[in-house]
Amino acid sequence: MPPSNHSRLHWLNTALMLLSCALAFVFPIQLMIAAYAVLGPAHYLTEIAWLREKSFFTTSRRDVLWLILVSLALYAKDLDPRSPLIWFALGLALVLALVERPGFKVAAIALVAAGVTLAHRHFGISLFWTMMLPTLIHVYLFTGLFILGGALRERSKPGFISLAVFVACGAAFFLYQPHGDRYFISDAVRPKMEYFMVLDGTIMARLGLNGFSKTLAVMGFMAYAYTYHYLNWFSKVELIGWHKVGRGRLAVVAGLYALILGLFAYDYNVGFAASAYLSLLHVVLEFPLDCRAAAGLISAVPAQYERALP
Repeated sequence: MPPSNHSRLHWLNTALMLLSCALAFVFPIQLMIAAYAVLGPAHYLTEIAWLREKSFFTTSRRDVLWLILVSLALYAKDLDPRSPLIWFALGLALVLALVERPGFKVAAIALVAAGVTLAHRHFGISLFWTMMLPTLIHVYLFTGLFILGGALRERSKPGFISLAVFVACGAAFFLYQPHGDRYFISDAVRPKMEYFMVLDGTIMARLGLNGFSKTLAVMGFMAYAYTYHYLNWFSKVELIGWHKVGRGRLAVVAGLYALILGLFAYDYNVGFAASAYLSLLHVVLEFPLDCRAAAGLISAVPAQYERALP
């Protein structure tokens, strides 16, 4: 894309951040419920189809089988916060993204498994960080890293402004909390918010927060992070080219999306169960890309410093 198009994309995403933030302040619970049910599955399905076109950013096409098996094991354990599997998935992704020779790859995977097992046995697994990794770290921190990486590569002022707005919008929910006694939750919404209250409560406990106003503030932050994460993906359709996966595959994606929407309409419990696995699967399948992006960001910072030298 020409530089002018990149600038317009940054401004568009800045507007989407502000829109997501405003909606999350006014409708924190409803936005979280609606975004997860409507935008979430569309994002998961289209990204998985696009990742397949890119060989999942691993050094071998068959590497994806490792990631799928780990995602199934995680889902079978209901993402048990005491399990080290999610950390093994991240270490596995790092190996699959960067190590090419099969022998070295197997040895590295064995080392990752041993390291995670020993760490779990001797130091335990943090409930907080285990829950955060496939949820808010993925939708907020990794999104922020991608924004920073793009701004550094392009040396783009609109890109850095977009990053500042992204961080400021997230911080706003912890600097100002709505009055909980003025917020009405309908009987239709109340049962559905329970799906997201475990994560909400974990964040509150970690930060030492209590009270319904703080609950709404954390839920608003979650709604903002997830909604913008989804919208950011759709805004970059031309930049990423995720729609160029072939008509047949797009038809499959559209069919599966319609099916999941139907499940949500029939019973939110059933729809949530299906979408939860898709969400987990797309997180695990994206880990190799996240590892490569982090490596690229680490190498980009010294390059930017050298360019700034007289």
